[in-house]
Amino acid sequence: MEWWKDGIRICSFNTNYSGIPFIVPVESEGAIMNCWKCRTEIEIAASAKVLKTDSCPKCDYDLHVCLNCRFYDPSAHNQCRETQAEWVRDKEKANYCDYFEPRRLSGLSRKGGKAATDAKAAFDNLFKK
Repeated sequence: MEWWKDGIRICSFNTNYSGIPFIVPVESEGAIMNCWKCRTEIEIAASAKVLKTDSCPKCDYDLHVCLNCRFYDPSAHNQCRETQAEWVRDKEKANYCDYFEPRRLSGLSRKGGKAATDAKAAFDNLFKK
């Protein structure tokens, strides 16, 4: 069994030797990640990895940091959802974590746009007499 999205196979459903089903993600043609500091969109090739020495082309901050990882979760133990990852003291500095996977987000910006002003207006209307 396979799952498709917009004509692209995103994962397949297989069984291991004991017959237990598991999902196998399919490599994409590339990904977009955002720098945690300046929110610049950075394109990563499908076969490329983010190395410890890589930095943002705009703000020059490290990219291989916990704050850019998809497993980062401030409410989780060690602030990481990957159970086997070692504890990292400084989440803003480059590290050697083997489980690092770039956060695949897009459309982020630091400045509020129309949606932010609409939300504020709707909130103000709640308490208007």
